Amino acid sequence: MSLTEFPVTQSLQQCLWLFYAVILGFFYCILYELFKSFRWVIPHKASVVFFEDVLFFVICAIVFFCFSIIIDDGQVRIYCLLGTLLGSIICRSVLGRFFDGIFIKLMVFLKKIFLFVFRLIKRCIVFFKTLHRKDKINSKKKDKNTKKALKSETNV
Repeated sequence: MSLTEFPVTQSLQQCLWLFYAVILGFFYCILYELFKSFRWVIPHKASVVFFEDVLFFVICAIVFFCFSIIIDDGQVRIYCLLGTLLGSIICRSVLGRFFDGIFIKLMVFLKKIFLFVFRLIKRCIVFFKTLHRKDKINSKKKDKNTKKALKSETNV
């Protein structure tokens, strides 16, 4: 077998696909860190955590399916699966704590914003309810005053 017969382009292409799979594994790890920090900031019941994990795996499956369609016409290659796993393990072991800190701060900040907006909306609702009550009370007083005026006019 000579060097020209060896499918060099195919092996280089597979190395490139393996690299892309490792990068995809990094993104999976980052996505899981987001889910994990969300759980840390807002505690969940075990059933909700289960559904979040199912959602995570469904997202990963759909993304990997699209990845395999783009890369190799929908053929799932074992080295792509292993590359994705390797990428997520490397990301978790090297950058895991870094992402934990950033995402937890981000989730706490988003939680504060959400609570601020929620309280603001709640105050607006209470304010408009009190205005509506005052209008009802004033209209009842006007009705009573009108009835008294009508009675005094009919008595004259």
